[in-house]
Amino acid sequence: MTDGYQLVWSSEFYEPPRQWPKERRARERVRRMRERIERKWPMFAEQLIAETLASKPAYYAAEDPVYDAGRPGGPDAASAAGP
Repeated sequence: MTDGYQLVWSSEFYEPPRQWPKERRARERVRRMRERIERKWPMFAEQLIAETLASKPAYYAAEDPVYDAGRPGGPDAASAAGP
């Protein structure tokens, strides 16, 4: 017996989460890194930001082969399209 309340879940209306475009992902990664560094070390922020960008250029350019593998237009898209 229930009290008249039910918790109902249906996958009929489920939409998978949208993935950001590469440019947006890169912009957000840099923005978050800047905010984090400026909050923790404001005096050395510019130097630390430059060092961080130099140490992980592919990450902050949003070039991630694992993440992009299943995306349309990712690195496997050209090989999957065929001749």
